[in-house]
Amino acid sequence: MAILSRLISTSAKESLDPSWLEFTFSDLWEKNAKWLSDKEAVVDSDKRLTWLEANHWINQIAYGFLQLGYKKDDRIVIQLPNCVELPLLRIACERAGLVCVHISRVLRGKEVEYILIKVEAKMLVTLWKFRDFDYFKMVEEMRDRLAIDHIVMVGEEVPPGTIALNSFLQEKKDELTYKREFQNRRCTPEEFSLVTHTTGTTGFPKFVENPIFSRMELAKAQVERIRMDASDVIGILSPTAGGPNTIGYFASPLVGAKAVMIEHFEPKETLKRIEKEKITVLPVVPTMLLKMIDHPKFKDYDLGSLRVIVSAGDVFNYHDALRAEEAMGCPIIQFYGSADSGLGTMGDSTDPKEIRLKTVGKPLGRWELKLLREDGKIAQPGEEGEVLVRSRDSYSGFFRDPEANRVSWDEDGWYRMGDLGKLDQEGNLIILGRKKNIIIRGGQNIVPSEIEGIISQYEKVANVAVIGMPDKIMGEKVCAYVIPKKGLQMTMEEINSFLKENRIAHYKLIERLEIVDEFPILGGKINKKILLKAIHQKIEREKLIS
Repeated sequence: MAILSRLISTSAKESLDPSWLEFTFSDLWEKNAKWLSDKEAVVDSDKRLTWLEANHWINQIAYGFLQLGYKKDDRIVIQLPNCVELPLLRIACERAGLVCVHISRVLRGKEVEYILIKVEAKMLVTLWKFRDFDYFKMVEEMRDRLAIDHIVMVGEEVPPGTIALNSFLQEKKDELTYKREFQNRRCTPEEFSLVTHTTGTTGFPKFVENPIFSRMELAKAQVERIRMDASDVIGILSPTAGGPNTIGYFASPLVGAKAVMIEHFEPKETLKRIEKEKITVLPVVPTMLLKMIDHPKFKDYDLGSLRVIVSAGDVFNYHDALRAEEAMGCPIIQFYGSADSGLGTMGDSTDPKEIRLKTVGKPLGRWELKLLREDGKIAQPGEEGEVLVRSRDSYSGFFRDPEANRVSWDEDGWYRMGDLGKLDQEGNLIILGRKKNIIIRGGQNIVPSEIEGIISQYEKVANVAVIGMPDKIMGEKVCAYVIPKKGLQMTMEEINSFLKENRIAHYKLIERLEIVDEFPILGGKINKKILLKAIHQKIEREKLIS
């Protein structure tokens, strides 16, 4: 059994509430296969599966895993773009009693190797190539350092020494065989079958346990807040493992809504898919929405099917959100949470525009929220404070990392979000900024110290400081202040080449280089506040000149 690393409760003395433990996502897909058999469940650019077909695939994949000899709670790492196989693989792991570790497709060698070793993965499911990147080559370069038994490939191209996922789909068994094989293996609601990753303070991922009941409670709360039903069509755009995608992965099967998997976000293609599939609920990060409305062909597409847009991953600037809502022609609500804590807050499409676009709404489900002032007292409405949350429905902590659990949650179950905020008079949360030193580029978290650690090893660099600079579309971009070694010069291109050699994800590459002779120092440390102020002023001057 996948034992929870920490008890989910509002106090250490509370036990699991039996009302949570009703059914699993595997049960939902089986139920939908029976009652919504001919209705489309999940589609991508070239495959379309009904609920019945999808459930058959799940059975065949889960059975294939068992035939390879995998034991209960063995870890399977999945790195894929958005495609129909992705949610089915998750459910197949749940049905076969395996732990699915879903990682973002944008991670590269350094991060992927760390994950595979850290979670002691037995299998990697990926694809050969996608968007000019060779995933198989990446894994082959590290394979002698890994303990994985199998590499399973999605798609028609299957390199030597790997297993085609399609081979699992060739062998069909009767329902009684599947039932007998899975009955003592399938996960129960109080177990976790999914582990997602989040960026740690060192730049390496931490791994979050997602118990089935906590994901189910999130799904129920989202369905209620968005008023979802079987007629809805959910767009899945983000390449990340969590964030806005939770609506498509967890809420969709709860009501039998169709999920549209968009393999790679590109504004024109996404607009085309919204029109073609008649998407009704569109979860996005703000960057995506701004790129869509600013596309020169934006007005060529009929987006009349949209009834609500859910923005997550970063707080939407009010004026940009207002412009986006007017262009898209439907309400925008904001979703706030973290991959670590589960649940979150969400706006309501019936709220006034000022509430929807200036706040991240009210807590979902049984999520409790409090804001602490610097003096340790609870902030009253209108007062600024650090955001703390807890819930009996939250995630169960970090996988095999008791020290991280001890630091992140106090004895009463409160989790520090790392953000500053305030509540309005109606209880809506307004996010004011971050306490943590994190850059958020288009919804992706970037830890400056990770990039600094690599750049500092470059032969021409004497010292480096990495900060986030403002960007209208991405929210923030990576800026590196560098002091070169005496008599040497360098370009941004050569630093990025060095970063690529160190197998860093492409979204962490620097997008501006500032060469300086010295850094401002405060208390023996680089004063990044001064650097932030300087880059803001420089960007503003450049805008005036242009």
